[in-house]
Amino acid sequence: MADDPLLTDRSGGAKAQTAAVILDSYLRIPLQSRVIQTAEQDVLVLCSTSEEPAKQALEAKGFGCNRSRRRRTDDPTLRRW
Repeated sequence: MADDPLLTDRSGGAKAQTAAVILDSYLRIPLQSRVIQTAEQDVLVLCSTSEEPAKQALEAKGFGCNRSRRRRTDDPTLRRW
């Protein structure tokens, strides 16, 4: 979170339909972060645990939030997207 990234395609090529996936174990991504403020494509946020207000705030902004019971990146949830 310290680097506050932008998830944008800067390749200069033709723009493909893409979706951004953010893995945030505890759903701590700030609503004022650049990736949230500038999202122009579909964004799915995966977390293992979260406070319901944080999840609701992201969903209110149009982001998909999916809670996984696992804390590993080999979670089958990732394969569905």
